[in-house]
Amino acid sequence: MIGLLRGLDAVMRRVSQVAAILAATCGLAIVLMLAVEVLSRTVRNTSISGSYELSELLLVALVFLGLAEAERSGTHVRAELVTSRLPQHIAARVRCFGCLVASAIAGWMTLATAERAVHSFEIREFRQGLIQFPIWPARILVSVGLALLVIELLLSAISHVSPRLRSARVGRQAHEAVLA
Repeated sequence: MIGLLRGLDAVMRRVSQVAAILAATCGLAIVLMLAVEVLSRTVRNTSISGSYELSELLLVALVFLGLAEAERSGTHVRAELVTSRLPQHIAARVRCFGCLVASAIAGWMTLATAERAVHSFEIREFRQGLIQFPIWPARILVSVGLALLVIELLLSAISHVSPRLRSARVGRQAHEAVLA
């Protein structure tokens, strides 16, 4: 069983990293698009058609595709005011419980947003603006980002109570920190 979990953890490490790279690329694209938009308004006195709508999609990708890696790397928001004062074995169980609650909430959000994304795709939902821009890609990205977060939260929960999986995750993070 632990071998299966380590295999899933290794796959999720790569998937989370790729999603984070895509999120960072979207952030860079937003900055570049904003610079080109400012230049266009300054030089030509016109706006680039669709840039506002595209920036909305890129912002959704930036936020939701980065969630899983933020959880994996420990950079996601944490409040350790209570758990830092508890004995280690109790703190681990409390953190596990917190991850399970968070994964349940994120799982519910994943299902809700996935239903909406499927419906949006089926009806080819568009946003009215200067141009018609599809909404369904953003809705799908929200669902995918949340689903990846759920898996990472479940792996985090298990790692809090499983020393063998925790050592694999902590050891890898320490190794990656040295390389960075």
